[in-house]
Amino acid sequence: MKLLVTAALGADQGQLDELRALGHDVVYVADEQAPLPEGASEAEGIVCNALFLHHDQAQFANLTLVQLTSAGLDRAPVADLEARGVTVFNARGVYSVPIAEWVVMQVLQIAKHASFFHHNQAARKWEKQRDLTELAGRTACIVGFGDVGQEVAKRLRAFGVRIIGVRQHPAPSALADEVVGPEGLDEALASADFVVLTVPLTPSTHHLLNERRLAMLKDDAMLVNVARGAVIDEEALVAALEAGRFAGVALDVFEREPLDADSPLWGFDRCLVTPHNSFVSDRNARRLFAAVLTNLTSRRSVWE
Repeated sequence: MKLLVTAALGADQGQLDELRALGHDVVYVADEQAPLPEGASEAEGIVCNALFLHHDQAQFANLTLVQLTSAGLDRAPVADLEARGVTVFNARGVYSVPIAEWVVMQVLQIAKHASFFHHNQAARKWEKQRDLTELAGRTACIVGFGDVGQEVAKRLRAFGVRIIGVRQHPAPSALADEVVGPEGLDEALASADFVVLTVPLTPSTHHLLNERRLAMLKDDAMLVNVARGAVIDEEALVAALEAGRFAGVALDVFEREPLDADSPLWGFDRCLVTPHNSFVSDRNARRLFAAVLTNLTSRRSVWE
């Protein structure tokens, strides 16, 4: 297979050689925004992240397979590719564990007022904080109960948290006390102490948490977003924070990235901001490359 591989895979020379040893004619692209090298348009398979934001998928006339290095599908014209018969894989499961661990870290930081102790340590100040919250017995609403959401559920259940999963096609799960469909979202949000967003960004989830739904959340709820920034209406969120609502908000994703330096989200003590970093792990590269090998093999009959 003629295989276009971009730097988004993070493959080292040994892994590129492994792909070639499997019979692939590998064309390596270091910069997805740059003009493509000669022969790249003949690719039958592409491994990339945001290549299609800069290059029209129609130029790849021989394409049969696309492997995205992200879990999200919003950077690729999936409908157009699948209409052509191109099989599209995402990096399902590759980043679920580190993202879930990040969620738990942020929930604990908020519940245990970690910033208070960090600030006092920097100031060499000995002062107790009496207003700490237990996770046990609380309710978490996980919106998007797929791989990431279920990994979050595993970890929160260990703290004695009640889990409500929300997904497009609900089915009972051993990892949740209840799983509901989109029609149950509002009730689930209203009952939750923690709301965790792991849902993919689609037209139906754009501003899923709008002003109306943010108003449904408890005033002392915790809100964590590891989905996509546009799942939350940021203007409505800023207004809610300015009104003194929520025990804490943890955001790893934003409508515009990088987050503007003048965004008010930087300035709230109750808002934890990280730079789309929750997926990072020392084990991702190994998992991602293994997923690529598996998916290339599973589609071999298409192009042999």
